Amino acid sequence: MTPRTLLVLGGLALGAATIAGGLALRRPAPATAPLAAGQLMFPGVVDRLQQAAKVEITGKDGTLTLARTGDSWGLADRGNYPVQQQRVREMFSGLTELRLTEPRTADRAQLRALNLDDPGPDSTALKLVVRDGQGAVIADAIVGRRRVRMAGNLPEAIYVRRPAETQAWLAEGNLRLDAEWNLWIDRDLFDIKRARVASAELRQGESVIEFARASPTAERLDVANPPEGWRGEETKVDDIARALEWLTLEDVVPAASVTGATELGTASWTLFDGTRITARVVEKDSARWTSFEATWSPPEAPPPAGPDQRTPEAAKAEAEAAARRLAGWYYKLPDWKLTVFLATLDTMRADPPSAPASPGSTN
Repeated sequence: MTPRTLLVLGGLALGAATIAGGLALRRPAPATAPLAAGQLMFPGVVDRLQQAAKVEITGKDGTLTLARTGDSWGLADRGNYPVQQQRVREMFSGLTELRLTEPRTADRAQLRALNLDDPGPDSTALKLVVRDGQGAVIADAIVGRRRVRMAGNLPEAIYVRRPAETQAWLAEGNLRLDAEWNLWIDRDLFDIKRARVASAELRQGESVIEFARASPTAERLDVANPPEGWRGEETKVDDIARALEWLTLEDVVPAASVTGATELGTASWTLFDGTRITARVVEKDSARWTSFEATWSPPEAPPPAGPDQRTPEAAKAEAEAAARRLAGWYYKLPDWKLTVFLATLDTMRADPPSAPASPGSTN
């Protein structure tokens, strides 16, 4: 990629919200001209991509739309939830460098073999359309399968065609597309190891369960002040401290879409470094959603030593970044994680020990 392309695309995907008013940036896309081997599939597209406002990727399950808002790109049908900006930059880079090397079949009946038939329920082809703020097309293509490299010195290549034409082309370049929304975002919410958790609390209505460690170096959390005669199942109690390990989302919606939901409960974890994570679980239309709040305050004592611990300074920065990232969203979590967030003394209770067999009994 040329330095100019890097500059333009870097500004486009990562923060060039205001476009300088040059006439070159306002000119329309050139009229469709015949394609030829050796030429770029989208000549002169670098400047025009600065005006990109919407990307549509159509596959067998429908159309995924990415929309630009200010400095960033997001999922249009999920309240513009942020996508990985690096992926947008790589996609635009692929468009600018896609170079046709040789024509292949022009027979519509043969396009399926290259995954270049029209996208639909029975097709694995993808259609890419990039539009400006007025809806005008900046670039569009049907994108098929990649060419398998049989030798290390062969460049990346992919089969493509124009949507209105049947002529297939082999093109050098790397154009990575996905029509599944969850492949465009960072699905990881937290990975807070249990050793960082100093205490926790589960609250459902008037019921409050508190968890604490016997000492900062104790291996696990225990229920604080359990009812007389209550005995917890060790793994279920330990799941409370592990609840934020490798926590990923299954879906996401703006907070405004769950107004009027039924409150199911809250769960909170206080870390040794002063961070506090609070999860609020609600239900609406038979679906359960969870919001998160991250705050930080100076810890009362230095965190214990250990590879998973954070200094208070690092923890503060981490909590502030998490607060910005999580604010305004509700997440669908795996059911087994919600079982932990909404645990009760009954669900964590250990099974009573089996009664010993009476003398002379047989199995």
